[in-house]
Amino acid sequence: HLKYKTLDLWARFQDFQRRIRDAIVKRQALDFIMAGFNGTTRAATSDRTKNPMLQDVAVGWLQKYRNEAPTRVMSNITDADGKVVSAVIRVGRNGDYENLDALVMDATNNLIDEVYQDDPKLVAIVGRKLLADKYFPLVNKP
Repeated sequence: HLKYKTLDLWARFQDFQRRIRDAIVKRQALDFIMAGFNGTTRAATSDRTKNPMLQDVAVGWLQKYRNEAPTRVMSNITDADGKVVSAVIRVGRNGDYENLDALVMDATNNLIDEVYQDDPKLVAIVGRKLLADKYFPLVNKP
């Protein structure tokens, strides 16, 4: 949202229209990414109140994997017989993985096609809370 205060501030600049355009383009790009990660369905009319993460805008990238390649999605921990050992994947002390690196390594080795496993452009996208769990102990040392 562009607030009136921001528009009022920008109004004195020669590039006023460019600033508005850039803000709109940026918001559209961020919404596209949000729908890509969080989208589960496509509603005829999206409801931003019920779906603040744009879950009803489109079927997102992750949901496409769930629908079309479920064997490449890690949603729980199973044993060798396929029995669910842990319904939720936990990272950390007493979790399914000791740290985030172990989880990423397991996902890379077991969920990603072998052709892409050694791609130097391969990255792991994680939420800020998981990243904070990883780096906070390092940056919190005296």
